[in-house]
Parts: sequence; C-alpha cells; structure tokens
Amino acid sequence: MCFSASASFTAAAVIGSISVLTIKSSWNNNYRYFGVIPCLFALQQLAEGFIWKGLSNQESADSLPFFTAIFLLFAWSVWPILIPLSMYKIETVKWKKMAMLTLLILGMITAAISIYHISFHSPLAYVSSFHIDYKLGSPVKFITLTYVQEVIYVLCTLLPLFMSSSKRMYVFASANLVSLILAYVFFENALPSTWCFFAAILSGFIFYMIKINLKLKNH
Repeated sequence: MCFSASASFTAAAVIGSISVLTIKSSWNNNYRYFGVIPCLFALQQLAEGFIWKGLSNQESADSLPFFTAIFLLFAWSVWPILIPLSMYKIETVKWKKMAMLTLLILGMITAAISIYHISFHSPLAYVSSFHIDYKLGSPVKFITLTYVQEVIYVLCTLLPLFMSSSKRMYVFASANLVSLILAYVFFENALPSTWCFFAAILSGFIFYMIKINLKLKNH
C-alpha cells in the first residue's frame, strides 16, 4: 500500500482472512474465479509490504527487484485477465458472455504486453511523497502504445463488472470506478499502488455478493 510496510502487511492479513471465506463459499460453483480475487489481492499487498522493506532497509534491498516484478505482474497482468474471466464464468446472458469473452482476449493481450515490459525494461520502485511509484525503462517510441494499453486495461477491469447480471455487482463496479478516480486525482504519481490498495479493500465485499447471489440461485 502507499503509506508503509505495516499498512501493507496488515491489509494482506485482513484481506487474506476474508479470502478464506470467499474461496470456501465459491469453490464448487461458477463463482470460484471471482472468489479467489481477495486471496490474490492479499498476495499483492504482501508483495508491496516487502517492497517497502526493500526501500527502507538495506538488508532487504536485494529482494526489491523480485517483489517489484511480482507486484506489477499482479497489477498489470493478472487483473485484466481475471476480472473478465470471472465475470464470463458467472454470466448467463449470451450476448454479455460474448462481450466479456472479447474483453478477456483484450485483457490477455494487454497482460502479455505488460509481462514483456516487466521482463525486459527493468521496473523500478521508489518512494515519492510518502507513496510508492513504479517506473519502467520503456523506450519513448512505446508511449502511444502505453496510452492505448492503459485504456484497454481500464475497460477490461471495470466494464465486465458493470455489465454483469449478478445482483449488486454494479455496486462493486461503481466503488472501483470511484476508487480509480480518487487515486488518479489525489495520488496520480502512485496510481498503480493506490488503486490496487483501494480495490483490495473493496474486495471484502466479494464474500457478501457471492452469498447473496448463491442464495438467490438456490431459491
């Protein structure tokens, strides 16, 4: 998270505890991919906790490139795939499933581009105004592609949630959109870190939504 190692580790512990409930509730039904999201957010916050340690403690500095890559793989490659995939598995309306499948394919493409950048352009993490910012040493010629990728990323991670027919999924989608806007307005230099933290906290609602939808399904 964008404030301290202890905040990241605490968030990871709390969200990890919630993930036990979501996985248990969703493992044997179509919500299993949706239910695993809190667990992955917990791992991502754990990785950022170790990034803070690497930035503040010389003894932990050697592990900094590894945990930076892990955090960015979650932030830029896991979510644009998992979000449309989880909504695709849940969805029952045919045209919405096809739209989500299209977004899933786009998510896989943008994830592959991100993996390439992370693997070959030496991502860096550093503290800026009490937040963690991440930079890639990408060539200037890729700047237009980066802007297009960012738009596709937002579409893949938000649009499937808004499209979902699952009860109250629009609430989760709206909260994530608001968190993105707040992160962009107030923490632009630490957008990946801040938005992922907000989204991680919001993932606590996933258990509630799974319980509601499974209850409706069984009646």
